[in-house]
Amino acid sequence: MFTFKIAICGFTSVGKTSLCNRLTNRTPDTDYVSTIGVDYKSECLENHNLKLCYWDLAGDCRFEAITYSYVKKVHIVLFVYDINDYQSVYRLKTLYNTYKKINWDGLSIVIGNMIDKKKTPNFINEGIVFANDIKSPHILVSAKSEEGILNLKTCIINTLKTEFNVPPPAPQAYKDQRVCCFDIFNITHTCSVL
Repeated sequence: MFTFKIAICGFTSVGKTSLCNRLTNRTPDTDYVSTIGVDYKSECLENHNLKLCYWDLAGDCRFEAITYSYVKKVHIVLFVYDINDYQSVYRLKTLYNTYKKINWDGLSIVIGNMIDKKKTPNFINEGIVFANDIKSPHILVSAKSEEGILNLKTCIINTLKTEFNVPPPAPQAYKDQRVCCFDIFNITHTCSVL
């Protein structure tokens, strides 16, 4: 199984923690709780031969020094913005430039979150322009309603498999069909070796 590190970054209150919960098949909290520093979750995808380690980075400026050290060695950065908040898109440009200065050279995916609360005007086009500028995929999601999460997971998996030449998992070993008979009390027990 191949292990990959993925950082989730963006401005405060854009739904990074909820997105991280959805990506690891957890239900997001209904109450807002600010991430202090960094939070970690992982998921093993045996059918893809991948272990994905998600680093949920705090969006508050007070934690930037801490979060930068996590970005240096990640394979993918998920740049998350709130489609209804221009500042959250603008902040991504600043984060991206800062990450490049600290020698981060990983892949990126730009994510417009909160499509369940889409307002007019919104800043989806600005997010698409940013994604195009950094030559990154752009995906719209709702961490709350789970809309677009499957597309995002598929994008992450396919990007990792393509960019890092991840081989498919080894064929599952045949199941040993030995039968174990326990004649104690005339009970027969069948054991299958997985």
